[in-house]
Parts: sequence; C-alpha cells; structure tokens
Amino acid sequence: MASCMFSCVTNKFDPHRHPRRPDGKFAPAPPPVAPDPDLDERRALAGNTGNPPAPPDLLARLAVDPDPKVRWWVATNTGTPPGTLAALAAVGGLWVRRWVATNTAASPETLTGLAADPDPGVRRWVAVNTATPTGTLAGLAADPDPDVRGSVANNASCPPLNAAQNAAGGLLAD
Repeated sequence: MASCMFSCVTNKFDPHRHPRRPDGKFAPAPPPVAPDPDLDERRALAGNTGNPPAPPDLLARLAVDPDPKVRWWVATNTGTPPGTLAALAAVGGLWVRRWVATNTAASPETLTGLAADPDPGVRRWVAVNTATPTGTLAGLAADPDPDVRGSVANNASCPPLNAAQNAAGGLLAD
C-alpha cells in the first residue's frame, strides 16, 4: 500500500504530498502507526450473535471501545442489553444511533427517543424497526421527511391506517 508521500498512480515519491520543514528540506516520513492486534478480535466479539453469543457484560465493555466500528457492531448485536443500547444511542455518533435504531432488542423508550433524532436517517430506521411502539410509529407517520413516512407505511408491525389517518399523517401526500 502506498503511503501519503507516494503517488497512488505511479507509486513513486511525490514531493507535493510530502511535508517540508521550515528550512525547505523534506521532513522525515512519520513512523507507521502500529496496528492494534486486538482490534479485529474486539470487532468480531462485538458482532457475535452465534453460538455461544457474546456475554452482556462483554458487550457493555465493548460499547465504550475507542474504535467506532466496535461500537457499531455492538449496536447491531441483538444480544446487546437494552440498557447498553440506550447508552449507545445517547452518546454514540450518527452511525451508532442509526444501528441502534435498527436493533429489535432496543427498548421502546430508546426507540421513542431516537424517533425525535434530528437526522432523518435515524428516524427512518426507527420507522422500519418492528419493535417500535405503535404510538411512536403514529408520530413518525406525520414526519416531514417522506422516506420516514414511507418506512412507517411499510413497517410490518404498523397497524393499518384508515384514509383519514393517512391523509392526516401525510402518508399519501407524496
């Protein structure tokens, strides 16, 4: 793999990509970052839903891992305890909140909180989640984003809406 000081096309030294010192000479290349030997293992453990599944206490520890992909895997794991998912939803980044919104193990309170997220992608995934409470789905049926409203209409656990509710919620508006 070419480093930043080499051209990706020719794999030759590119002086325009290599920093210069104040005296005009090239600065020495920075040392390579040592790979984290446990990173792949932590990611695998976080996403493990197999036999045996990852224990809840391990998932709780992995939920605060410095690597965002480890937290993503914890958020997608249906064996993650609802309290851990709630904590991830509260402090996680955008993609962690989106993954928590897809998790059917998330508590109704967590999903209801995520339904008010400023990001329409998070609200869309809450609307798709079959574990989302019907009251929350009813609120999302009036969401300003047409994709969120469409996701509510396609949710298998959404109770059938009559034409008046569809019109009030705007599901038929788009």
